[in-house]
Formats: sequence, C-alpha cells, structure tokens
Amino acid sequence: MVGTTRGGPGETPHCKSTTIAAYRDAVLQLGGDAALSSVLGLLPEPTRRVTAPGQALPARIPVSFVVDWCTAIWEGPARRDRERYNEHLHAQVRLGFGRIQSVLLRMVNARRLIERSPALWEVQHSHGTLEIVHLDETAAVLSLANHLYVETPQARATVAEIFRYLIAMTGERNVRASHAREADALVVRLNW
Repeated sequence: MVGTTRGGPGETPHCKSTTIAAYRDAVLQLGGDAALSSVLGLLPEPTRRVTAPGQALPARIPVSFVVDWCTAIWEGPARRDRERYNEHLHAQVRLGFGRIQSVLLRMVNARRLIERSPALWEVQHSHGTLEIVHLDETAAVLSLANHLYVETPQARATVAEIFRYLIAMTGERNVRASHAREADALVVRLNW
C-alpha cells in the first residue's frame, strides 16, 4: 500500500480554498444567481460568512466548509437528485483544475494518475490517509482514512464520484466506481 498520513489530533482539518471557489463557480455556471442564493441560504452562518462571494478566501479553509457546501448543493439546486448533484461535482472539478491542468490530465493515463493520487491529496489536504490498496491496468482500489469525508454518506459518495470523474478525464471510457465504509475508512473501487 502506498499512502500518506498528515495532520495531528486536535488540529482542524483544512484544504485549499480553491475547492470552495470552484464550488461557487460551478453553482453559478449551472444554476445562476438563484442557485447560489439557495446554497448560501442553506449554509451554516460561519461557513457562509467566510465563503460567500465577495469575500476574499483565506489560502486554506476548514474541510467542514466543503462538506457544508456539498450538503447545501445536494439539498438546494441538486434537489437530492444524484445525477444533478454529480453535474455540480463535475463542473467543480473542471473549474477547480482549470483549462491547463485539464489538458495535462488528458495526457496521463489512469494508472499514472492513481499512482500520483497520494501526493496530490497531500498538496490539497492537511489531514487524511489516502492509500492505493490495489492498482492494475483496468482497476484500482483507494482507501481514505482519518478524514471528515469518511464520516457521512454524502461525503463518501462525493469523494467516490470525484475519483471516478478524474479517471474519466484521463480519457478512459466506461469508468465505474463503487464505494463503502469499511471500518474507519472509505474504500473506493474503480474499474475502466
């Protein structure tokens, strides 16, 4: 297994604020001002205060803010519809990566992207252990532990779909993902 563990007990898990900026942009792109207003109205006050449009985002934000945004998108503009919600996730990934990185992503294969995934996780997140449990030419199993994304069904489904979509962005076809909570980890199985 290849992986990384970061963050200590008592520290607030955080990630790059570009994640929130991409969620905001995705909501606006897919649903306009009405969708953004819906999301903002569903956010807890501390999250809304720090992440609302017009606010200069700090370099890093609590991971709980990302979970709040995902929940608000699910409850608001996605209307608890998995396909609509996944459209928001896909837009967030595209907008978060930007055009240049998206082109570069198409230049690597799925295996190489997965091999780099623990290092990519480490750049984005202060906490969590992302391990490659299995990897071959058409399948992979990733395990995420010690992270807030493992705690709720919505966060687990979000991570699994983002992993699936990133593999699809490499040009692989028919990428499938399944996920389950196993002990204290999220295990994502990917096939292409």
